[in-house]
Amino acid sequence: MLRFRRYRVLVVFAFIALFAIYRFTNLNIWESATTGSAVHLKKAGALLPATPAAARVPLQGEQSSWPGDSQTSSLRQPTTTQSFVDRKSTSNVAVESTSSTATPAAAASTSPPLDAIIPTIPQKGSVDLGAGKHNNAPFNDYEASKDQQSLPPVHWSQLPEHFPVPSESVIQLPTDAPKQLPRIQYNFGKETAAERKVRVKRQQYVKDAFRHAWDGYRGYAWLSDELTPVSGSHKNPFCGWAATLVDALDTLWIMGLKEEFSMAVDAVAKIDFTTTSRSDIPLFETTIRYLGGLLSAYDISGQKHVTLKYKAVELAEILMGVFDTPNRMPVAYYQWKPKYVAKPHRASARIVLAEIGTLSVEFTRLAQITGDSKYYDAIARITNELQKWQSRGTKLPGMWPIDIDASGCNKTAANNELYKSMSPEHQEMFSNIIKLHGSSGNADSTPSDEKSNPAEASTDGGPNNSPVKALGFELGLDPNQDKNAILRRQSPSTETGTDPKVQPSIPGEGKCIYQGLTSAPYSKMDAFTLGSTADSFYEYLPKEYMLLGGAVPEYKEMYVKSMETAKEHLLFRPMTFEEHDILVSGTFHTTGDPKDNSDRFDPEGSHLVCFAGGMFAIGSKLFSRPDDLEVARKLTDGCVWAYESTASGIMPEVFTLIPCASKNSCPWNESRWWDALDPPSAWMQREESYRLQNLAFKEHAERRLAAAKENARGNTTVDNSAAEVIKPVAPEKELPLSSSPKALHEDTLENEPALDKRSRRLDDYHTADIPLQLQLPTQTEDMPRIPVGGAFNEADYFPIYSPPPLLTHKEFVEQRIESERIPKGFTRVNDKRYILRPEALESVFIMYRITGDKSWQDKGWKMFQSIQNATVTLYGNSAIADVTSEHPYALNSMESFWLAETLKYAYLLFSEPDLISLDEFVFNTEAHPFLRPKPQ
Repeated sequence: MLRFRRYRVLVVFAFIALFAIYRFTNLNIWESATTGSAVHLKKAGALLPATPAAARVPLQGEQSSWPGDSQTSSLRQPTTTQSFVDRKSTSNVAVESTSSTATPAAAASTSPPLDAIIPTIPQKGSVDLGAGKHNNAPFNDYEASKDQQSLPPVHWSQLPEHFPVPSESVIQLPTDAPKQLPRIQYNFGKETAAERKVRVKRQQYVKDAFRHAWDGYRGYAWLSDELTPVSGSHKNPFCGWAATLVDALDTLWIMGLKEEFSMAVDAVAKIDFTTTSRSDIPLFETTIRYLGGLLSAYDISGQKHVTLKYKAVELAEILMGVFDTPNRMPVAYYQWKPKYVAKPHRASARIVLAEIGTLSVEFTRLAQITGDSKYYDAIARITNELQKWQSRGTKLPGMWPIDIDASGCNKTAANNELYKSMSPEHQEMFSNIIKLHGSSGNADSTPSDEKSNPAEASTDGGPNNSPVKALGFELGLDPNQDKNAILRRQSPSTETGTDPKVQPSIPGEGKCIYQGLTSAPYSKMDAFTLGSTADSFYEYLPKEYMLLGGAVPEYKEMYVKSMETAKEHLLFRPMTFEEHDILVSGTFHTTGDPKDNSDRFDPEGSHLVCFAGGMFAIGSKLFSRPDDLEVARKLTDGCVWAYESTASGIMPEVFTLIPCASKNSCPWNESRWWDALDPPSAWMQREESYRLQNLAFKEHAERRLAAAKENARGNTTVDNSAAEVIKPVAPEKELPLSSSPKALHEDTLENEPALDKRSRRLDDYHTADIPLQLQLPTQTEDMPRIPVGGAFNEADYFPIYSPPPLLTHKEFVEQRIESERIPKGFTRVNDKRYILRPEALESVFIMYRITGDKSWQDKGWKMFQSIQNATVTLYGNSAIADVTSEHPYALNSMESFWLAETLKYAYLLFSEPDLISLDEFVFNTEAHPFLRPKPQ
């Protein structure tokens, strides 16, 4: 104590000095944030002005901290009074403003009931569209802080390839004359005057919705990737190359907005694809949005705007670097900076199917336009490897798993050879290391001659960082690599997947024995789906066949085989209250071993998989498979039903249903639905948990009572603490599980834990942990303090600790349905968002164009109205958080596909049939139409 007093003056002085240093070090940052000085962002050569602080609108739930802010914003009320139509009412609802600078919304007086009413964008100062400058346009301060860099930007530069394709081995673009493929689109007759009037009116509303969102982007996010439609700002998730602008180019042309199209093309010329604030380039998104958008706009505008072609080539040259790997399989996230490109790299041992398989349409079309076969070669090699894998057989024959090992490097086989070359002493040392780290294996790896060989094991889930490798380098056992090895190149007809040749060396990775595409390592069970992470690959099989004019039959063969498997294992009829004859596509998990009973089917539907209806419809016509057209109808109607099932009239992102035992008949069964919401196994667990709760509370009350009696006798040595956690002991024996109902989803529900009803959230009951921990009351909670000496009332300590009554099965189900707003027939809404997705409208559009049935136009119109009413904001349209709510709140996000896909498909649904005919164009997965070759 004396020493502290002696030096405390020095300690205080040191603290003051440190605070002063910290204060003055951050002074510049503080001043720039408070003085409102101009801040500039470098966006593809454009300087954006600083944001007036009062112009920013806080999002829902965010505290207002900007000068002039008086309240937080909520759904559909970002800055001004606007009108919208409630889906279930014909009366307009006014939403008040939070900004004093906005102009009133303009409401169309001639609008009929249930038609979308679009608010007017506030008047702005001058907008220089070409340069990307705009005045009085607020931007997000977080984005500003990320982009506001003092260091000069790094630019991509062309470097020599590490694994070039010899010119004589380049797979050439087919030069055969295009075949006369079957007609896809319905042969429409002449419409009546009344039909035309309704169609044109609906089409105009869609166009108005597009212009509203486009004006918001143009005024508040020009040359940025995305508009934030609630706050009127912007963000750059896709490299900052004006994703919305490029994505919407062809929509501008299709809707006849030629002046806006010309200004957008001028702005495209200013985009610098050689630099970005991101450290990597996402191959999938960049290909479908940017490259697809440029090529499509070039095609549909008559190939007159050569700027679009040049920019597409500029971008493609950068993207070609992703294929510079030993086996020419692509890198999904391209580290584009020169210091990374200068080093050789290998494709990932875990890449998803959609990322590797959704490149063919864009690179093929680029090869056709430029006449350069190197672009076609890049994707043809991927197709060849996928076809070989399908022929060899995956764990679900005919289809490909979600996760793929594209590295081309069989570490298991290489390590096996390394192990055999070791001395007995080194083998023993190696075995000890494997035992220490554990082991796992790749089910699809080349088998070893010695099954007990521990060199087959690795521990970290990756191909390059195993104990095997570490030991090899330590002992100097890694065999010398041929640094000048040339990657073997093959023509499409040459077999490459079975020859275990050593691949070209990458420094530091050790020996690598060649393998074709296979399942991702260390995954015993593979997942197969038409949904997320696989969807667009299957979609591209018939589309690439069309784009090549039928010259490559492999695409047809791959499609037919995969769809036969999908129909058998993925498509199911859900049990619905209305007993609709519909289909939904789920996910199948399998080990590929027929003796293994661990296979599992997840009856999960998703908005994204709604594209499948349109795919089956196109395939039915293109490949003369008439039965598939009925499959397409049922799949698309399944998505329409999902839209109609929610309070907002919009389908959720992901949801779980009850599969029927038969696709032919499926009567509604209320009891089965309730059992799915609260499985019998959960009842028993809940009852056992309740019994343990009673025991725990009783024991606690008895201890409290004993402590109170001791204190009343004046014994203050008794522990008076009541803040304790009692952990009930789990039953020694596993609770018996009911075998009924025999629903496929029960595998994932039967082990769901029971919860304390006082604290449980019904929508989270499936995630709780067992055994249950009970936090019992403390002295500060709802109970008298224990007296020290004197009399006390025993009733104060015992009866109040009984847990609440146990919910019955009926009560639990009813509460869960009400609290989670679960639609009839759904067992769970896994993801309640709607992010402005297009897939449902895409299939509705295709079904109309193929069948000529005008009921699809009526279905699509109802869907569009629901979307518009729930998502429109002052600046555009926003993703929403909960489609099960009648009044969902906005997420302040407007992805570029809202303008590129959703509104385009809605517009084409009500256009004349010859506008972007399915017999003349093929759409990429971002709804960008490419010209199909015409047969001679």
